[in-house]
Amino acid sequence: MAGYALLAVLVFRASAGTRPEAPLSRAWVWSALFASIYGALDEFHQSFVPSRSADAADILADTAGALLGAGICRWIAPRTARFPQKNTD
Repeated sequence: MAGYALLAVLVFRASAGTRPEAPLSRAWVWSALFASIYGALDEFHQSFVPSRSADAADILADTAGALLGAGICRWIAPRTARFPQKNTD
């Protein structure tokens, strides 16, 4: 779970940093989606390894970690100087 949270954080920072004009919610969705799909593909890969097995609970844990990492970034990013809020007034 922690590994996929970290992956989501890194993807969030990369995607939000390359397009600062894009809304942070887009970076949140892409980072959570990317890390979740990567976790599912990792479980699929493990089904071919003789000493390993794929488990749906692991996919859920990976997805939960991805959502947690991306969610923390989405919550913290507007409060930092790197990703300032746009004034809509």
